[in-house]
Amino acid sequence: MSVVTSGARVERTDLSYGKSGYLSFLPNTTIPNGYDVVTDLDIYDRSHLTTTVGRHLVADRRTEETYDGRASWIYNVPRDQRHAMGNQTVRYRATGTGSCYDHTLSAINGVYVKDFYGC
Repeated sequence: MSVVTSGARVERTDLSYGKSGYLSFLPNTTIPNGYDVVTDLDIYDRSHLTTTVGRHLVADRRTEETYDGRASWIYNVPRDQRHAMGNQTVRYRATGTGSCYDHTLSAINGVYVKDFYGC
């Protein structure tokens, strides 16, 4: 958090971020000596900016960016049998005093399948 003051004007910014993920390595149920490798990753960052003059809120803005992704493949098999897969979704959203921006991109195996704007 940061706070900047100038006379009766106060700007406050709160920031947060985080990540989570895991890697699994399990025997494949149909391919002898093969292993399913799966990686999941979620990342986000957020900000919240408020501006007050005296006790009056004059601006309130929030942003959030998220990334969700998964990659998987079969280990210990020839390359042409690995069946590599990957998907991801990235979203950026900004809202605030009288404005809104929202954009989502999704891809499967490197091909974008969703490019959506909303609000």
